[in-house]
Amino acid sequence: MPAAPKNPKPFRKRLRLTKQQDLEICELQTKILDASNVTLTELACTKLSLARAPSPQVTGRVLKSSMTLRALSADCLALKKARPKFQLQLDQSVVEFVIMCEELYV
Repeated sequence: MPAAPKNPKPFRKRLRLTKQQDLEICELQTKILDASNVTLTELACTKLSLARAPSPQVTGRVLKSSMTLRALSADCLALKKARPKFQLQLDQSVVEFVIMCEELYV
């Protein structure tokens, strides 16, 4: 059985950006066209007051999805993840059920 490593890596919680923060990274890229992902990552960390800088891969993913981010509504930008479509339909069904129960005095 192999021995455990002497200095294990400390646990680092995954950094999750909101859609608004993603959009602000895209706006930084439009202001500085020739900036690399590393440069944009450093700028985003200081400008958005993040606890630690996102990886350059995260910045690249954000830039690839810039067209989708620009099409989002204002209330959706505060979310970290979009709700699945079935969840929205389920919520609507529950609302309709509650309204029906109120009308029938149940």
